[in-house]
Amino acid sequence: MKTLLVTGISGFLGWHIARHPQSNWKLLGTFHRNPKEYPQVDLHSLDLTDESRTKALLADLSPTAILHLAACAQPNFCEQHPEVA
Repeated sequence: MKTLLVTGISGFLGWHIARHPQSNWKLLGTFHRNPKEYPQVDLHSLDLTDESRTKALLADLSPTAILHLAACAQPNFCEQHPEVA
């Protein structure tokens, strides 16, 4: 079975993806600060700014595809810290 890794699965877009059962894909998800429970989704805590941990998790999970939805959802912070955003 193909695996889809969704970064930021606990966010607005990720939530919409996770709540629809997939028949052809096994869903994997990462979250940073806000874990949520989704049936039939393997969740992993991950700080995407930790490059070595991110590489290790990707190597371990070896997803078929990645849907990158993780983002900073605070516009003012993003404007004040563009290098982080």
